Amino acid sequence: MTADQIAKTIVAEALHTQPDMIDESVSSTTSDLWDSVAHINIMLAVEEHIGGGIPVEQIFQLNSVPSIALFLDQHTPNK
Repeated sequence: MTADQIAKTIVAEALHTQPDMIDESVSSTTSDLWDSVAHINIMLAVEEHIGGGIPVEQIFQLNSVPSIALFLDQHTPNK
């Protein structure tokens, strides 16, 4: 699974929708479903996937599918 696919799956689960309904345009500013609770759930799922914490300064920067995919690509173990 690519980082983009993982990001879409994580966001879809947090937004309670199907991954095929999530594309690169989905972000905290484009989706009414991406509220503060969804963002926390997304961050927790990202942390679980990478096996570690997200630096505090990056938590609010990870606000779109592409930014999450890039972060996952850079922080996924065994790359």
